[in-house]
Amino acid sequence: MFSKKETKVRCVHEDLVPYRHVANDAWYYKKGEHIVFNFILADDTNMLKNITHQLIVLDTVNLSKNLTLVKTQDFFFNENFELVKKN
Repeated sequence: MFSKKETKVRCVHEDLVPYRHVANDAWYYKKGEHIVFNFILADDTNMLKNITHQLIVLDTVNLSKNLTLVKTQDFFFNENFELVKKN
């Protein structure tokens, strides 16, 4: 679904912290560069609550019973892998 548009999907925990033990840290943070994200695939209501609590939600699309694409304001992760809203 995403590869045709060259869109990369990266894993995050339910609390929106990068899933670093199975991913490359450089996918989330590179020194001196903001890797910008603007959507999250949420697979449960707790994750949806975390998204709406931490980010501005621009749109949602229900892809299946338990999967929602949430279009958000732009965000990135800092050197401590904490989510930062992009102004």
